[in-house]
Amino acid sequence: MSEKLDLTACAIALRVEDRAETPSDIVELDEVDNGQTITKSLNINFCVDLRVYFWLPAETLAERVRNEHIPFDTWARDGWLRVTPGPVIDYDLIYEQFCTDLAPPYRPDRIGYDKHNATQFALQLRDKARFMVVDVPQGRALSESFKLFEALVRLKRIRHDGNPVMAWCVSNAGPKRDRHENVWLEKPSATKRIDGVIAAVIALSQLVLIPAQKKTRGRALLFTPEGFKPVLPETPLHVG
Repeated sequence: MSEKLDLTACAIALRVEDRAETPSDIVELDEVDNGQTITKSLNINFCVDLRVYFWLPAETLAERVRNEHIPFDTWARDGWLRVTPGPVIDYDLIYEQFCTDLAPPYRPDRIGYDKHNATQFALQLRDKARFMVVDVPQGRALSESFKLFEALVRLKRIRHDGNPVMAWCVSNAGPKRDRHENVWLEKPSATKRIDGVIAAVIALSQLVLIPAQKKTRGRALLFTPEGFKPVLPETPLHVG
């Protein structure tokens, strides 16, 4: 969730098992535990279908287009960005749209969130909508998930719909590393936002906690309390 005037992002990640003819890839991730570097080998034999949704206040959108020359108006007109009325972000409208538009086709098993500006929103999701919500620590605590995201991108195992807002966020994202090989992202400037990438990494951090799915013929299934359910509509996908 953004500050009152900024971009809000929600990412939905779905694991899709590779077909038999697609080989798996071994990726090594270095993590530091109690001062000791531990190398974990991750067998990536799956793809991730990623959908990212964005919201911005209407009056902020117009101002950003004028002052920052970012085509938020074009993205909104083309359906890649949702606009909430007024000068500040409307959390209630986002909650309504999430519960009525986004959640039903995907049936999320876990919802991770950054508690900054989002505690009340998360409580609504938990207490009113009855979702499982998880407070996900940010920064270096997400290092392993950042590395997994990078590995999936490099292996071309992210399948997406070509959202230009997300592409802009990715172009703004510069990784930071410390001497322990922890990886995190920081916003490079006030006008270059990375909200979509952060939302995607939070989604990945929860996706890896869901049991692996049974094999399908390329159809995405999501593990739910009622079992595995098909969740994705037939939409064009981009791999990369």
